[in-house]
Amino acid sequence: MKRIVCILFVLIILLSGCQKQSTYDFFAMDTLFSLKINGGDENIAKDIEAEVLELEGLFSVTKEDSDISKINRDGAAEVSPYTAFLVNMAKSISKRTSGCFDITLYPITELWGFTKDRMQVPDASDLSEAKKLMGYEKINIQNNRIEFNGRLDLGGIAKGYACDRARTILEQSNADSAIVSCGSSILLYNGSFTAGITHPKNTSELICSVTAEDTCIVTSGGYQRYFEQDGKAYHHIIDPKTGHPANSGILSATVICKSGALADGLSTAIYVMGLDKAIELYRDGGDFEMIVVTENEIYTSVDIELFDKQYTVKTIEV
Repeated sequence: MKRIVCILFVLIILLSGCQKQSTYDFFAMDTLFSLKINGGDENIAKDIEAEVLELEGLFSVTKEDSDISKINRDGAAEVSPYTAFLVNMAKSISKRTSGCFDITLYPITELWGFTKDRMQVPDASDLSEAKKLMGYEKINIQNNRIEFNGRLDLGGIAKGYACDRARTILEQSNADSAIVSCGSSILLYNGSFTAGITHPKNTSELICSVTAEDTCIVTSGGYQRYFEQDGKAYHHIIDPKTGHPANSGILSATVICKSGALADGLSTAIYVMGLDKAIELYRDGGDFEMIVVTENEIYTSVDIELFDKQYTVKTIEV
C-alpha cells in the first residue's frame, strides 16, 4: 500500500501597502500556521497562537480532556462557548447541505485510517455498523451542554474557525492588514490580495488565481490527502451517505466568504454533493462565492485569471 500526502493549498499573496511586515509560524491542529502581519500591536502573532492552541485543546479528538473527547466518551458534556458555537454552526451547515458535511462522520473516517495515519479500505460490514453511530440531527445542544451518542470530529471546520478567531484578534490589535494561512484555509485580512488555486491534477502548479479582499478562502480536494491500495486511489473526503470517498466529478472546490468556518464546511460539502447541487446551493445562499474545478472545466462565481488554457471557464450566474 502506498501512502501519499500532498501539499494542501498553494497561495500567491501580495500584501497591500509598504509598511513593515512581521512573519510568524507555529504548528497546531496538525498543520502549519503561517502569519504575515502589517502594523498593530507587537504581540498579535503570539496572541493568535495562544488562541489557536486553546481551540485545539477544546476540539481535539485525541486529547482526553478536550470538550470533544468528553462528549465522545460520555455521551454528554458541559463545554466551552467556543465548542458549543462551532458544533451548532456545523449542525446548521449539515442541515443546509442535506448532510454532505457532517461532523458525526468520525467512526467512518477512523475505519478508513485517516485519523491515525494508517489508511486502508475498511470492511463493508464495519462501515455498515459505523453508519449507525452517525447523524448530525441527533446532536442535542442546550446552551453549553452537548449530548450525542456517537463520536464527533470538528477537524473539517476547526481551521476555518481558527481564521475567524484570528480575525477578531487582528481587529482588536489594530493590525493594518494580514494573512493567516493554515493548510487549506486562509484569512486575507483588511486588504486586496491575489491568491492562487492549486491545480488538482498537478499540485506543483496553479490552475488559476483570484483577487479577493478582506475574506477567507478554503479549498477542498481529493488530491490533498489520499492513499493507494491494489492499484486504486482513495482520498480522505468521505461522502457521509455512502461511507466511501466522494465521487461527485468535482476535483476541487474553493469557497470564498467572510466566515472561515462557513467556508471550511461548505467547501467539503460542495466537493461531496457535485456540481449541479453546488450551483443550486450557491444560488439559494447569497453568502459565499465559489470556484469549482471538474475534469475539463472551471465553474466560478467570481472573476479569475486562468493559467491552464486547456480548461474552459464557465461563469455561474445567480
